Amino acid sequence: GQDKIEFRLYTKAKQFGYNLIGYNGPVVSPTEFTEETDKDVVSWEGTGFDPSKRTVFTIHGLGGMDFGLSYAAAFRTIGADVNLISINWKSVWYKFSKRPDMRMFHIGGVAGHFLKDLIDQSGLSLENVHVIGFSYGGQVPQE
Repeated sequence: GQDKIEFRLYTKAKQFGYNLIGYNGPVVSPTEFTEETDKDVVSWEGTGFDPSKRTVFTIHGLGGMDFGLSYAAAFRTIGADVNLISINWKSVWYKFSKRPDMRMFHIGGVAGHFLKDLIDQSGLSLENVHVIGFSYGGQVPQE
């Protein structure tokens, strides 16, 4: 389920590693997201996330490699100060469904609602958000 998906935050201030942004939304299926279950479920305070900065999401493919650290290093090299959130869904590889298209539907629903809640709770502007999907990660539908 979604509790195994990690939202890893890489920032310029944290040279190595990441902080996890907590997410406590619905667990089973994107169809279960409602106005009541989808309120104030992102825990970003104290992680280093800055809603005034550009935010880049990366979503890996079926190979399961998190590109966050590489992207964070690249942004630091050019002097860019961004929030880089790498969505790591490796743990739901065979847990949710044997069919990759069903996993993508689930992961896309969780990622979309995570982003919506992050915007609602932090004041992040959608205009400052960029999503990069690798391979099958590019097929993740955003609900």
